[in-house]
Amino acid sequence: METKTCQHCEGPLRGRADKKFCDDYCRNSFNNAINRDKNQKIRNINHALRKNRYILECLLEKRNRRKINKEHLINNGFQTKYYTHTAINNKGDLIYCIYDYGITSLEEEWITVIKR
Repeated sequence: METKTCQHCEGPLRGRADKKFCDDYCRNSFNNAINRDKNQKIRNINHALRKNRYILECLLEKRNRRKINKEHLINNGFQTKYYTHTAINNKGDLIYCIYDYGITSLEEEWITVIKR
């Protein structure tokens, strides 16, 4: 009879015939290693989204709308390629939203930051 081994640590398995891991630690470690790359990309994007929202929140302070120089926004660390969704306002302008905040271009150098 062949002795089965743990898929993570390769130690001997005891118990059920269909058992794959010796304990919860080995099962979790094995699955975390498989998902590490995929989850890291998601964590990086979520971090960028949270940072973008924080930057907009700080720039607005307690206002609902503010006109800001685009360069100032980028110099604060805002990453324009990360946003949660888009919307269109009453004027037909495209708004790039980061959760409950949004930005829309007014001119080449200026944007409007709004709290939705």
